[in-house]
Amino acid sequence: MWYSKTPSEGSLEAAAELALSSFNLTVSANFANDASAKQIIDAMLISPVAEAATALRNMLTRSPQRFATPQALAALETGWTSSYESADAEMDAIKIEDREALCSGLCRVLAALPTDQWTSSLSALARPTIECLEGATKKADEASKDNEHKKENGDDVISPMLTRMADEIKLISVMVRAFQNAAKKSDQTDADPNAPLIAILQKAWPCLTHVAQNHGCNGVISSALSDLLTAAVAVKESGLDHAFFLQLCDMAANIMATVASSTGKEEATDATQAPMLHFVQEAIDVHGHIAESNVRGTSATSPSDKNIRIILDRLLVLSFEAVQSAAGAVWA
Repeated sequence: MWYSKTPSEGSLEAAAELALSSFNLTVSANFANDASAKQIIDAMLISPVAEAATALRNMLTRSPQRFATPQALAALETGWTSSYESADAEMDAIKIEDREALCSGLCRVLAALPTDQWTSSLSALARPTIECLEGATKKADEASKDNEHKKENGDDVISPMLTRMADEIKLISVMVRAFQNAAKKSDQTDADPNAPLIAILQKAWPCLTHVAQNHGCNGVISSALSDLLTAAVAVKESGLDHAFFLQLCDMAANIMATVASSTGKEEATDATQAPMLHFVQEAIDVHGHIAESNVRGTSATSPSDKNIRIILDRLLVLSFEAVQSAAGAVWA
């Protein structure tokens, strides 16, 4: 990282090439299967993958314009793809935190591109994440049919799949937050990140809905979905009916209902209402002033404002019922 901070010409590019080469090498199958290399890595306090991912994130964040070239983007795409090849091979070389670090840096670079390239570029970044989520969800659905029998024998096959699904949802959350924050710092006059973010969220939405309906009462899934919904509250669509915001609220409401119905039952999981209540709080923080103005009539309001008030009213009622149900189970 010291090398990347030096003012000499070409130092940043050289540092990025070194970090990316290290990242690609250490997540490769040949390196992971090398017994000598594994022994050295096991003795390190911080893995070389984590070092490389952090270094790349910092460099991409500091000087995104320097990497917004076709050659640099192609190299970065290779690194991002290699992180999935490693994870898909079920190797321990790369952790979710390392992938999150690389993802946030890549979003910073994509926001430095011309705005007419934002949707296609962000969609390309999200594609392997969404495809991986869909694949893991399909495997989890198939495994869940036999999982109860296998759990009795001490072989829980579905939990690792749910963890992988949660990891991919976390990466989508990183994309939403990192790209939105980077777009706010853009000096381009038409820097509106909402359309690109809506595009990737809508692409993932059918799978996310399925995950919420079938696995929403699982703790890791509920927490990951809550974080994504909370991050997406600030994403605004162009229409006046707030259809996307309503989708977010519907998913949150369904998860709260699922968790509430499983509370106190023998098959209940470790999920609680707390994650979704964080989403409710964020929704009120962002949109509550609109609903309050509509109720008080303190300013000119529109049918759109009324829709926001109705949505938030419903969320508050569901939140109260969820907390009341959880409290009742505790004191029962």
